[in-house]
Amino acid sequence: MNLWIITIILHLIEAVIIYIAVKHIFMYRDRINKLKYKKRSEVIRFGKTFEQYIPFVMGIKYPADRFRMLGGPIDGVYFMDDEILFVEFKTGQSKLTNKEKLVQSLVGNGKVRFEIIRIGVNNEME
Repeated sequence: MNLWIITIILHLIEAVIIYIAVKHIFMYRDRINKLKYKKRSEVIRFGKTFEQYIPFVMGIKYPADRFRMLGGPIDGVYFMDDEILFVEFKTGQSKLTNKEKLVQSLVGNGKVRFEIIRIGVNNEME
């Protein structure tokens, strides 16, 4: 009888230890996920800030004074004497987003226009 009670007590202790271990695993997994999200967010925020200065500090082959920052869906535009160049700055292994790919495709297919929109005195379009 004593062996049976000891066995039950040991199984209960084992169950409590497993419960505590699993609880800690989930707690640490959530902490790791939050830290990963925070890191990604900081990297993106740093990238958005840094890319504004790339034409001025990175020795890009185009003149910095001809660059205008857009910020999205592409980073900016170089206004050259003989062409207009849309640019997207990337670092490392980063890839184009779907919106950036769309802009690249539209430009490549000549789907770019120039239009004048005149605003009237009463803020109405003429």
